[in-house]
Amino acid sequence: MGFQRHQREYQGRLLAERRLFSAAAATRDDDHSRRNSHLLALGFEEENLYPLLRGPGGGIDYFGERGIPWHRTARSGDRSPVASSRGFPTRNLASSQVACANFLLPLASHRAALMAALRTLDVDVQDVLPIEHQGRMSLVELEWVGAEQTLEPLPYKRGANRTSTDAFVLARIPGGRRAYLLEWKYVEEGEDEDKGEGTSGDTRRERYGALFRESGLFRVDLDEALHEPVYQLMRFLLLGYRMKRDRELGVTDFRVVVVCPTGNETFRWCAPAGWPPGKALDTLEQTMKERVLSNPGTFAMTSQRALLDAIRAAGIAALEPWVRYHEERYRW
Repeated sequence: MGFQRHQREYQGRLLAERRLFSAAAATRDDDHSRRNSHLLALGFEEENLYPLLRGPGGGIDYFGERGIPWHRTARSGDRSPVASSRGFPTRNLASSQVACANFLLPLASHRAALMAALRTLDVDVQDVLPIEHQGRMSLVELEWVGAEQTLEPLPYKRGANRTSTDAFVLARIPGGRRAYLLEWKYVEEGEDEDKGEGTSGDTRRERYGALFRESGLFRVDLDEALHEPVYQLMRFLLLGYRMKRDRELGVTDFRVVVVCPTGNETFRWCAPAGWPPGKALDTLEQTMKERVLSNPGTFAMTSQRALLDAIRAAGIAALEPWVRYHEERYRW
């Protein structure tokens, strides 16, 4: 059984056994939920969130205050009037966006936990700094597109239809500040699409080409970088480069980090679509560092397990329920 199917079935068993969810949330009340065991009942989407993220001041308010849309899809049957009117997240228990929020939002008041996680990537992290943006201050920002403008020529908005990293954490390092732009994967398999085709491809060349060439970040040409999954990561790298260039929020360095379960070999070993045989290396991480990037230090891959283990080792008593939740909910 593949990782993706196994995880969806595991989430379905958790729901059916009422281990982390209410009996009402496990009701099979529509065709979508009857066909897919990992979908919550309509109207109970908030139970997809870590318990402390439910209710006033929780995840729904966080997204609403920032104008961030949840990833809700017709495939999951997320279009219920109740879910739409209350700004609920998806009912899909295998959602990577929800998994990211469940992991990182509870840490927004735990500097020591975030430092422990970042130090699994870089030992020079000295502190985690609050991100001051639009009158708010937080140690974690989700769906980050930049402080004032996006990479795309569209009205400023975080999330959908923008180059938007799943999370942003700001660290103090010797002599400056490093932006950590995190992309959270769960059951994604990796796209295999050539984004350079047709008129949309021409638009992408025009939109990103100048910054791509200016950055000096890449060993491949733009047409090669327009192949997924490199295309998505290329845009995150350009966002980080622009933050550093413009000293946005005082940033002097950046790192794009893909956080992906070690068991998700489909994504970890995916190769860019359309590349000639032998161009890509065994893993996506190898391909990015040894084929795509001129500075491999701007990119890293890690796992939720590595981050969770580091936070557990920090011995923060207040986070013991959070650790137990993730051990059972996701088995990271």
